Amino acid sequence: MEIKERFGLKRNNVLLDPIGDSEFYAPRADIDVNRLVENLRIDLEAGITPKMVFWGPYGGGKTHTLGKVQRSLEKLAPVHCIYIRCPTLSARSTFAEFYETTFSEGLGEDFTINLLWELCDQLIKKYGLRDKRVDSEMRSILGDEELAKATSHLSDRSFDKAELWRWISGIKMSPNELRKLGVARSLHEVQPLRLAKSIETIGRLLRHLNGKTLVLAYDEMDRIKDLHPDSALTFRTAFTHLMDPGQSHVSVFYAFSAATTKDIPELMKGPVIDRVGGEKSDAVIEIPTLDPKHVEDFIAGVLNYLRDPSADIDQMLKRAQKETREKLTKPLYPFTKEALSQMKGKIAVLTPRSIMFQLTRAMSRANIQNKNAVTTDFIR
Repeated sequence: MEIKERFGLKRNNVLLDPIGDSEFYAPRADIDVNRLVENLRIDLEAGITPKMVFWGPYGGGKTHTLGKVQRSLEKLAPVHCIYIRCPTLSARSTFAEFYETTFSEGLGEDFTINLLWELCDQLIKKYGLRDKRVDSEMRSILGDEELAKATSHLSDRSFDKAELWRWISGIKMSPNELRKLGVARSLHEVQPLRLAKSIETIGRLLRHLNGKTLVLAYDEMDRIKDLHPDSALTFRTAFTHLMDPGQSHVSVFYAFSAATTKDIPELMKGPVIDRVGGEKSDAVIEIPTLDPKHVEDFIAGVLNYLRDPSADIDQMLKRAQKETREKLTKPLYPFTKEALSQMKGKIAVLTPRSIMFQLTRAMSRANIQNKNAVTTDFIR
């Protein structure tokens, strides 16, 4: 018998996919996600492009919180949200690698090129194919002469759009390829401020065409902590621009693991946290460990979300009660109260990830022994 069948669940574990399960958010007394989303909505309505920082211990729920915030915000405000994991960086990595990941893993070729094509098509319909006003207005909207020049090639049906994508996404190109596009250098060679402004340009274009705000959520930003000082400077320059209150076209969220404020990467403090008001600002959100007294409510919420609606939990509960003298309740089934108490004592850091991994393994042990309740015997 599978674990899910025995215990009335929709899957064989109680692990949450931070992105796939982002519609759900388990009850947490220390984080009011609805209030957070509403504040972001208020800012967007007022023309303020929010920037935020999420920090806390590894496995504490930062990614899930980001996913929930993005998913909820998309239902309430005209935004286009994109989740991006910070790439694995070496000590000598520069912002150019981060920029390339923003496009290749985040924005994507279809989204980016379709926006540029829509602008090109719109202006051609407005003025005519060879009217000089097409190029002039394109430069004005994009705020980038080289990008406007490269984008104008989209009016040629024989033009390979992949060439424009390779350039704008920061891939190194040959001198001949650059000449065909009418640009001087590959973007991976330009200054970090120019790259940051290129990201901003996509946000400007999205708002111009669709009236939406681009929201970029960068996760696992603790990967920047070991950069060489010269490399760190390239990130500092770009982050300072993206997080500046005057940068109004792209909303940026950063999330990183840190046990305490002392563990926050130095690079995130000056150009990022200070620009949103400092560590005590409402824009700096701590995702802490779970309070032991709230753990059972959290688990009950997850179990309710994962419960198979066709399962007869009352019948399963009666069957399980015949096997143990430990206390079983419907909201926490198949776990006994004693098992959960024992589990809390065994986990050094009570994070959602550590708790749900422990409970998943306990369910597996019980299922292997054909037991219908997860008791203290299965908590290791």
